[in-house]
Amino acid sequence: MRYELRDISSKLLKYTKEEADEFKRKKKNIKITKPKKVIKNNNKIRSFKILEDIEKLIELRDGKIDGMREIICFIYRNFAKKLYSYSEIEDMLININYKFLNPLSYNELINSTNNFKLYKYKTKTLIELLEVSEDEFQFMKELCPKEENQANMRKKNEWVKEYRKKKRREEFNGLTKREYEKAKKIKAIKKLLNKGKLSKLILLKNLKFLKVLFQNM
Repeated sequence: MRYELRDISSKLLKYTKEEADEFKRKKKNIKITKPKKVIKNNNKIRSFKILEDIEKLIELRDGKIDGMREIICFIYRNFAKKLYSYSEIEDMLININYKFLNPLSYNELINSTNNFKLYKYKTKTLIELLEVSEDEFQFMKELCPKEENQANMRKKNEWVKEYRKKKRREEFNGLTKREYEKAKKIKAIKKLLNKGKLSKLILLKNLKFLKVLFQNM
């Protein structure tokens, strides 16, 4: 029985020549970013967060996803279908697949995700399917227990609050905004006092600042 070289290579090699050529062509677009969208629907916002979480999981695991590649791609496509067109999703899947340490072949990738039915997954179910660990929860926007999600938001809000406070203090030479405004006003009054240009009206309006000023003199 005679075999063509193409038939032999397809049996021995991981990829066929056509798949290799297709991968080379697609690899040029490995830095594909998801098309920007203005999302207002809560279900779509959740889907978008899940896509970002899946990408983050692959990054945290350094692409070592053997045994989970098919389910990750399947879930990714399932939620992407709520937001993107067929061609956009295909490019996004190829991009995701290339982040795996051992990528699926092009045919494996398409076959494992080729389902027209849209599944509704609870967050708890996704956490179990993707085996999200407690250490990974802190990096997740949606794939974490509700109380953990709330804790992350509180932590983030506290950090933002402290950061803004620090920036204001740097801007006002280590003082709070109120302390800075007070010091600025006392400085202006002192300048006028030294020049003998302090009117009775200014004196009446700024008695408490004058009191502080004379205490420090």
